[in-house]
Amino acid sequence: MSYKRLVIFALIGIAFAAGYFLIAPSVRPPASHPVLLPRYVAAEGRVEAMPGGQIEVGIDLRSARTASMRVKEGDDGKRGRRR
Repeated sequence: MSYKRLVIFALIGIAFAAGYFLIAPSVRPPASHPVLLPRYVAAEGRVEAMPGGQIEVGIDLRSARTASMRVKEGDDGKRGRRR
């Protein structure tokens, strides 16, 4: 192999390597700290008891299952009231 061909192949290899590293997506490291979720969520809405003892909460976010209800059917709801 002549010196001229060796230089041409070396330049082509360097060009491909540079193109790969410029075009390849960068890999981000994972977040260093976990996301803290709120312990309580306050929202407006209407809560109704459904057949089978399940509670359905209507909000604009993803649906979720209510773990516990601290009020009884017919109780008044007031701002800041805790049971």
